[in-house]
Amino acid sequence: MTSKKWRLSPQMFIILTFACTIICGTFLLMLPVSTSDWSGLGFLDALFVATSATCVTGLSTISCGATLSYFGQAVLAILIEIGGLSFLTIVSFIFLILGKRLDLNQRFTIREQLNQDTAFGVGRLVKNIIFLALGIQALGAIASGFVFGFKYGFSFWDSFRYGTFHSISSFNNAGFDLFTYSDGSLINFKDDIALNVITMVLILLGGIGFVTMTDVAKKRKWRLFTLNTKMVLTMTAVLFFGGWILFKLFMWNEMTWMQAMFSSVTARTAGFATIDMGELSGSAYVLMIILMFIGASPCSTGGGFKTTSFLVLVCSLWGYIRGRTPHAFKRKISQNQIEKTFALFILEMSYLLIAIIIVLIAEKISGSGITEKATVFELVSAFATVGLSQGVTEKFSVVSKFVIIITMFIGRLGPLTIVSGWNKREDLLSEKDIKYVEGKVLIG
Repeated sequence: MTSKKWRLSPQMFIILTFACTIICGTFLLMLPVSTSDWSGLGFLDALFVATSATCVTGLSTISCGATLSYFGQAVLAILIEIGGLSFLTIVSFIFLILGKRLDLNQRFTIREQLNQDTAFGVGRLVKNIIFLALGIQALGAIASGFVFGFKYGFSFWDSFRYGTFHSISSFNNAGFDLFTYSDGSLINFKDDIALNVITMVLILLGGIGFVTMTDVAKKRKWRLFTLNTKMVLTMTAVLFFGGWILFKLFMWNEMTWMQAMFSSVTARTAGFATIDMGELSGSAYVLMIILMFIGASPCSTGGGFKTTSFLVLVCSLWGYIRGRTPHAFKRKISQNQIEKTFALFILEMSYLLIAIIIVLIAEKISGSGITEKATVFELVSAFATVGLSQGVTEKFSVVSKFVIIITMFIGRLGPLTIVSGWNKREDLLSEKDIKYVEGKVLIG
């Protein structure tokens, strides 16, 4: 009798690398050297911030600029970079630069991480991703540094530090900042056109996905783009302009056109804010929830349900209504992709509902006074790895903070990755195709 060699599935390996990164980040943030007063963060705060940074969310129970030392800020920036690009991608890049070859298992794991259909060419894709990401962030750091230095009189060191951190946080859709202003986030810079534009460009580039960027850079013509690229660019444009106009209409006297544009961009998992989220009107609140849930695009630094998934959902429903095969841009959408999209949607909505109910009960028991509206906003923001908050993050009870930590982790990795992490792909492929007699079920 032969014993079958136990091996981690690609999904489980991805889960473990994120978990290990969070654990290491938590330990480093608890060190005295990580805080400006040399006391170190408490375990829960360190775990929360490390998870939020690694999952590029942006929610925080502390003021990072005021609490963290230079070392702590560097740890935070590294966690954001690892979380945005993924530990596997960075390590694979180092291996490739050193002339090493990726074996088949490594290629399959990277393929799963980057959400690719094939393991062929993943090495080249990894190199493109790292060079592209570092190049964009370097340009963003220089541009942001110039704004902080020449417009606001920051010293050279502070311009470099703020510019670099802001570029990393923006491109990776993290939403962390080092400012210690009482208004929080970028509210004090709401009228700064240069900083707003730089931040929005970085957010959008990080959010459309590396595969899309490389496809656009390589082909440059719409008719040559892949279906994925066309769907990503179309949905990004629709959500950007639609959100911009609707935010302005819903908050006509409370938002400038610049704030409305920034809110439309940052809602797509970025987490920066130029307006107090607690002042959103009812209609603007609902719009923000929808945009946060949809999120960024696949193989990007952002989270959420994803732009392509949402468009597949819409095309499938529209095709069903019209009695036609679901398609987009004269390309058929496969049944497998449709089933995966609906499964993802049901899993995400189910988890969100359960998490919201648990937190609502926990806050009712603790008597924190946090409203249901703020709770729902926080949980959707955490799950979609957005990082926007109505200013209640540090007020949640211990139980709720742990739920939010788990929510950020699941939201970043994706429910399908978590669920399939316990299955071995080889076993699934070896199952026999059993034929069943078709039965009828009453629907609707």
